[in-house]
Amino acid sequence: MDAGRPGVPRREEIEELLREDLWELGRRAFEIRLRMHGRIATFVSNMVLNYTNVCTVGCSFCAFYRPPGHPEAYTYTVEEAVRRVLAVDAVYGISQVLVQGGVNPEIGIEYFERLFRELFGLS
Repeated sequence: MDAGRPGVPRREEIEELLREDLWELGRRAFEIRLRMHGRIATFVSNMVLNYTNVCTVGCSFCAFYRPPGHPEAYTYTVEEAVRRVLAVDAVYGISQVLVQGGVNPEIGIEYFERLFRELFGLS
């Protein structure tokens, strides 16, 4: 580990892990988890809130985005986004909302301030 950054592996350590057999690495990770935590496994029930698919970046790997004005482009109002969260929560009892979307030039910081205020108000 990097002495200057506790818990952060050095580049050489990362490169060594990348050369390992993935199945062997997984087996060793499983053994460590068993030693540390036994057979206890936990999870978080969450949802991904895709508030817009409008994006001006156009990453080559993204099949999700639509350019502004595209017929399939959407942006939820804050009210629509909150309704979606409430609907998923009613069915699944979520405890976490992951907010994800495109880089939409029509959305300002005020949108996110309102969205987060509304979402935090739900808890």
